[in-house]
Amino acid sequence: MIVEAKNHIIDYESEDPVRPNIPKENRINETSKVFYYVTPLDVHVETQTPEAVICVKFCDRIATTESELETFASLDSTVLMLYTVWSNSRGAGATLVRELLPFVKEQFPNIKRVCTLSPKTRTARVFHLRNGAIELRENSETINYEYILEQ
Repeated sequence: MIVEAKNHIIDYESEDPVRPNIPKENRINETSKVFYYVTPLDVHVETQTPEAVICVKFCDRIATTESELETFASLDSTVLMLYTVWSNSRGAGATLVRELLPFVKEQFPNIKRVCTLSPKTRTARVFHLRNGAIELRENSETINYEYILEQ
């Protein structure tokens, strides 16, 4: 189950293996959200430890650097940038990404593209390609992958 994080979940930012330098205030605001995946238990999902976490930015174009994430941030966005994902249990990150796509289509109908701001690592490449993304373009410091939203 995908849950939109409120401020309490941001304490997990120190676990972010991709972009731990991005401050809390840049993760949850008008143009940024954090979502996490949990398997629903008998407790409130909002208090469960996340199995996987993903940070996203709503943008008006595809960012190729961290600074562009802020520059391109927009309330009138059509691009959802996935800029970090990590998991606390095997396979949960993949599950989160797969479940995020229909969630985005339903909850944010103005979003037309879901792209990543990924590091140039073999791990990131294998992860995104294995989960259905296509490599969109290689940049000087990053790679953009794109997940196709079903029509």
